[in-house]
Amino acid sequence: MQIANQSEKGNFTFQLQLHKNNDIVFAYKELPVVTLTAEDHENAIGLSDAFHMVTPAHLMIHVYHKLDVNKTKIQSGSSIVLKALPSCTMIKDCYNCTTVTLPDFECRWCGKAQTCSDKHGDASHSKSYQQCQFNNKEKGQMCDEYCYLPTNLDADEVGRTTYTPTPDPPIILANPNGTSKIKIDCATNYSVSVRYSDEMSAADKFSCLTGGIELPTCRKSCLYTTAPTNGEVHGVTPGVTVKPDKVLKVNCNIGHRLRNKDNRNITCIDPGVLEPDPANIKCEKHCTIKHPHNAEYNPVPEDTGFLHEGDVITMTCADNYAFDAFLRGTQQNNSLILNCQEDSDFSNLDKMCVGYCKVAQHPNTTYEPLIAMIGQKITIKCANNTYLTQAEVEKEYVCEQPGPLMIPSCRAESDQKAEESSSTTSHSLTILLIIFILTIVCIVGGWVLYAYRNPTSPSGLFLIEKCRPWTWRSHTYSRHQESLAESYYMDGGI
Repeated sequence: MQIANQSEKGNFTFQLQLHKNNDIVFAYKELPVVTLTAEDHENAIGLSDAFHMVTPAHLMIHVYHKLDVNKTKIQSGSSIVLKALPSCTMIKDCYNCTTVTLPDFECRWCGKAQTCSDKHGDASHSKSYQQCQFNNKEKGQMCDEYCYLPTNLDADEVGRTTYTPTPDPPIILANPNGTSKIKIDCATNYSVSVRYSDEMSAADKFSCLTGGIELPTCRKSCLYTTAPTNGEVHGVTPGVTVKPDKVLKVNCNIGHRLRNKDNRNITCIDPGVLEPDPANIKCEKHCTIKHPHNAEYNPVPEDTGFLHEGDVITMTCADNYAFDAFLRGTQQNNSLILNCQEDSDFSNLDKMCVGYCKVAQHPNTTYEPLIAMIGQKITIKCANNTYLTQAEVEKEYVCEQPGPLMIPSCRAESDQKAEESSSTTSHSLTILLIIFILTIVCIVGGWVLYAYRNPTSPSGLFLIEKCRPWTWRSHTYSRHQESLAESYYMDGGI
């Protein structure tokens, strides 16, 4: 190779070697002495890498890396060896691409292009690479081709899981056929999360069917061994492992009930500890009781509407209510003891207390009955020399609503004579009062009539001036004047 305008100075003889490991060797055999200036051509020894950028306006060449060798050290018989440093494009798998740390590159894996490249490399400008979507997962967890070891573990999960064989690197290749498996062993009172139940086999082996997920870890768990007495845990049978995020519901057998409602929910609070312990939960037989509005329970049942087997309470009727047997005299106390046993039937409690009316006792009077139930008629019997009025005898006295019943009592016959005398006196006074009022009316009426017919009299003048309306006064004025004139002529006037 010769310089065009300096061919007389001899040939440039050199060799370039490209190795499979990306090393480059420049071997210079003969180097004539020539004079080169920057105006002639940019002269440099080394490497320069660039890529084309096509824009609507023009084509650009972007130089993103350049390596220059000091030319003063190059002479005939010398050589230069350029050792290739690790780069993203040298990595051919996702895991190593996303976990490698290079001083000058930030490698990213494009599953669509199956290429590892940094954001400035040639591959990053290919169409398939530009269509890739990069997430913000942890390094080593961006690869959809693998199942990877979890990185963020709770404190109680650290050291509880053993993988066989131990993944190194910490990934296993996904295979939808289920051939990529790893055995998982858990510490005591720890188990694999139930969300991996489809991928776990009977031999505790996990199959990485689809990538991009964490390998399961062992979490704290509790072994459910004993069912509640006379009950069961919904959806779970003894021998099943319970996870800490699962709440178990206790269901009692028919005819049984929990005394403490707080025992209905069971949770795994610590490894191997179920709270409350199902073995200590007992569903008891119960009796259903209603709470009638006309009775009270003592003590009040803990579980509203129910009594548990062996519970004993007292039912007492409210005021103006009583048990039918008590009203009929076959029961001494107006209360009832309720003892919940296997064959107890309390279905009619709301009908046992019935309303009644109580009649106050009076001398010389007998009421039958003194305590009457709703709708019952009460009769009155008087002692000798006592009586009731005819109206009181004819009236019916019936207990219509609970409470005291006000009915008359018998009075002595002397009281009757006094009443009759008082009645006669009252009638006489009434007649005298009427006669007096009629007399007053007649007197006043006669006086008014006299005054009207004799307007010149003192009564007439008084009535005209003081009592009659103005229209009456106007009507009688002419008569008054005529009377005055007549009187004047009769007295000798003109």
